[in-house]
Amino acid sequence: MDQISVSLNLCDIIGRLPKDVPAAINSLIQAMPYEKADRLYVGSYYCDTYFLNTAPTAWEVLFAYAANTGKKVTLVLPPVFEKDFEKIHSRTLALIQAAPGVLDELTVNDFGALCCFENNASVRLNFGRLLQKDSRDIRYEDFFNDTHTHRVFSDYYKQFFAEHHICGLELDCTHAAISIPAHCDALTVAVHTPYCCTSVGSICEFAAVHRTGPQKFLYAGPCRGECNSMLLECTYEKKYPYVRLGRSVQFDNSNCKILSAQPYRTVYSPVKELLKGVLS
Repeated sequence: MDQISVSLNLCDIIGRLPKDVPAAINSLIQAMPYEKADRLYVGSYYCDTYFLNTAPTAWEVLFAYAANTGKKVTLVLPPVFEKDFEKIHSRTLALIQAAPGVLDELTVNDFGALCCFENNASVRLNFGRLLQKDSRDIRYEDFFNDTHTHRVFSDYYKQFFAEHHICGLELDCTHAAISIPAHCDALTVAVHTPYCCTSVGSICEFAAVHRTGPQKFLYAGPCRGECNSMLLECTYEKKYPYVRLGRSVQFDNSNCKILSAQPYRTVYSPVKELLKGVLS
């Protein structure tokens, strides 16, 4: 089944963009293996500190670029620590109000945020990729090489989505092939590619770079935005390559086959382009 559209995922890399943001985004779009991007995903999937530390001017520039190029924007909220929930809530409402007609979707990645924003009628609500608890581990090859149907396509979730006013759901390419059954025409299915998020931690090793002693690895600790200048490649048992982006661990699953009975949206994360130095 053909895609509905292609989106560029700028979440957790906004701080890497140079001063000429429009030129940087255009460079990423030209470098990715698609002709164009109709939508931008902005915010963070992995870190509420990153979300809160994104400068107001960065949001303004992103919204202006989207408006000028006819693109829509999906605002993404990460899992939120309790200490930051009120700040995240007020910031989110302010951003929604700042870009009417441009910012038309909100993706949540924890159930607290879902309950908080499910009755906000001004934007569509998406069930985020981190709320998908399906196993995702390339190291277990017999398991990984199966064709997988995410559990969100069960009757239980179909009723759950209707009750909580959810308009879209996001999937990771967790296996060698994933199946998207004919499910519900009212739901927009978005598939993240080419990297699959394996896990997200609460301790950021990049934020620990400038710390010493007992302060080095802190749960939900403060930072200087070190992840904006660092990206870590590693290999497990010299066989399974991973990338550490912020507090996430991801693996490249470019060859995943998407077997879909309904149109879906592709959400492209430009990790390969970052590794190649497209923004350098």
